[in-house]
Amino acid sequence: MRSLLLAGVVAALGLLPATPAMADDREVVENGVRGLCLDNSNEKVGDTKQIRVQVWGCHGNDNQRWDLDRDTGEIKQGDLCLDGFSKREGGDVVLWPCNGKEHQKWWRDGKRFRNGANHELCLDADARADVGNGTRVQLYWCRGDDHANQLWFVHDLD
Repeated sequence: MRSLLLAGVVAALGLLPATPAMADDREVVENGVRGLCLDNSNEKVGDTKQIRVQVWGCHGNDNQRWDLDRDTGEIKQGDLCLDGFSKREGGDVVLWPCNGKEHQKWWRDGKRFRNGANHELCLDADARADVGNGTRVQLYWCRGDDHANQLWFVHDLD
C-alpha cells in the first residue's frame, strides 16, 4: 500500500522521466481541443511521399487508429510513421515511411508528445486559426497545460 501511495505522489508531482509514446495497440489520439483526433488525411503533400496529418472529429476509423510503440517511440500506421522532419517551430508533421530517425520518435511527457530530434518541440494542432476539422498538425515549442492544442489523450473508442 505504501509503495502505491509513493508511486502516486511521484507521478502526480511529475517526477517521473519522460517515457516513450504509450502502448502497443491501435488507439485513437484525441487532442485537448475535445472531440478532435489525430487523423491521417490520406492527402499527399505536393509531389512527395509525405501524407498530411490533421485533426478531425473523432470517429475511430482506420485513419484515426495509431500504433504507439513504447520501445521505439514511433507513432505509426502500418509502415508509415508520424514524422517531424523539419525539426523547427511551425514545421509540418506528416506521415512518412518509417526509417528509425529521431524525428520519427515521440516521447510522452505528461499529456504532450515531445519530438525525438528536438525535445523542446511538441506535437501541436496549429492554433493560429480556430482549431477544427482539417487543422494541420505541426511542431511547436512545448507550453504549459493551459494550451489544449498540445495536449493529447490516448484511448480506445471501443
